[in-house]
Amino acid sequence: MPKPSSRKRDIELLQQEIGSGEYTELLRGLRKDAPFYQRFDTWADVVSFVRGRKLYDPEMDEVLVPIFRAHGEDNDPRWRQVLIVLFWPALESIQHQKLGMASDPFDLWQDIQCTFLEILCRIDLKKRPRRLASKVFYGTLHRVHEDLCRKKRQTGFEEFTADWDTLEDLARPVEGIDFAGIDWREWREGEIEKLRPYVDRGVISEADLQILVATNIDGLSAAHYGRRNGLKPATARKRRLRAEEAVREAGGEVPHAADGLEHIGVAVRS
Repeated sequence: MPKPSSRKRDIELLQQEIGSGEYTELLRGLRKDAPFYQRFDTWADVVSFVRGRKLYDPEMDEVLVPIFRAHGEDNDPRWRQVLIVLFWPALESIQHQKLGMASDPFDLWQDIQCTFLEILCRIDLKKRPRRLASKVFYGTLHRVHEDLCRKKRQTGFEEFTADWDTLEDLARPVEGIDFAGIDWREWREGEIEKLRPYVDRGVISEADLQILVATNIDGLSAAHYGRRNGLKPATARKRRLRAEEAVREAGGEVPHAADGLEHIGVAVRS
């Protein structure tokens, strides 16, 4: 079982590794080719910069795009080590979120790392040059969740285990990653985060937020939401309209489910 102290030791060793001379050589190349990197003297500076930012912060792309581009060109496993260090807190977050679904915490941690490497090796900058941190995080989270659900359905059967010992093995291509779903979940989380301050300020209630998420983001009708939550359709519609009006009066924008489809490239008829 991977105890927090064990993972702490692992990340300390990884940080020491990327601080060595051969990794400094990689950083010098980025400083030469990517102007944004001229502010960083060491990989520790890069790690410190990333840890202070949210997944969808535009400056995360300034850090990640050059790394993904270099990795795509030479497939050097050192880039994957750097990315593991940069995403370490995010991977621990997934471990914490999914611990209740796993029969073995050690296996879960190994699966998270394997899935993370699979996801990052599938990123195509020509198709997806923006919001890389969100795409990698939510892609890993979604795939880990699906795998845990599959294993639960297959309880009683012998689970497949692969003898993968190196990062080269772990980086082999995989199929079936739902990038459209990743994009939509990213959009959804961003819209909820935009609405959350209006709850904190008392503009709308938590119940108002829930109905806005269900109807204006997830695409349910007010009547459907009402039936699911013991409200009359007319009551649910009035609650949604009042919440929308309150957000607008406070200077905010109300999300629309159609925006989420357009975000992932699905044409929406007007």
